[in-house]
Amino acid sequence: YIIMDCFPSIKKLDSVNFNTDKLIEILNKYNLHIGKETFSDYTASEKSISSTLNFGKIKEPDKLLKKDYYFSISNSKFINFFKNLEAEIIWFPNILYMTECPKTYDVTCVRENDKIRIFDNEIVNNYIKYFLVRPFYVRFYFEKIKGKFNYAQNNLRVNLDVITDYLEKNDLDNNKSHLFFAHILSPHTPYRVTSNCSLQTDLYLEADKAFLEQVNCNIKQIEKLL
Repeated sequence: YIIMDCFPSIKKLDSVNFNTDKLIEILNKYNLHIGKETFSDYTASEKSISSTLNFGKIKEPDKLLKKDYYFSISNSKFINFFKNLEAEIIWFPNILYMTECPKTYDVTCVRENDKIRIFDNEIVNNYIKYFLVRPFYVRFYFEKIKGKFNYAQNNLRVNLDVITDYLEKNDLDNNKSHLFFAHILSPHTPYRVTSNCSLQTDLYLEADKAFLEQVNCNIKQIEKLL
């Protein structure tokens, strides 16, 4: 169950004259279903994901805190189905969205390699906004000063390749079922990578163009994963 946050439908991409031929070709090559008409009852990730994984709408969406939704993801009907099968659950945590690895049952926890996690904590981000500082720029310049221009690489929030790398480096037990759970932030903001998946250094690039560049990178990553 891999979520690529804000990835548009093919219909939506077509409406902005984005060439979807490559994406359709990749999905068809691996016999993957493409939803023609897709909708969501919620605009917030935690509500949409928890609703999907529990097979129904949220009864009282205004009475729950964000942390409650994330708890209901790791303890959802969907996840419990695989737990009951005694499947190996491979979990890719995303601290920005509080989808940390569950602690109440065993999972293979594959952590991201980001070295400055404090800037990616949701609570810290909210406090930084009060000082009118965008966390992306803080990270960007901090890493640039340190000389690490590729900090966005190997970063789960933007990089689907971490799942591909895991599959390449680990042999899965064919006698067991497996569930991969990952919430990839890309192509949602911040727009960190170009069409070629290199670090986006044009901080003044129009948001629409930066978004579609990140989508192009994601398509390359999808093909590599498949």
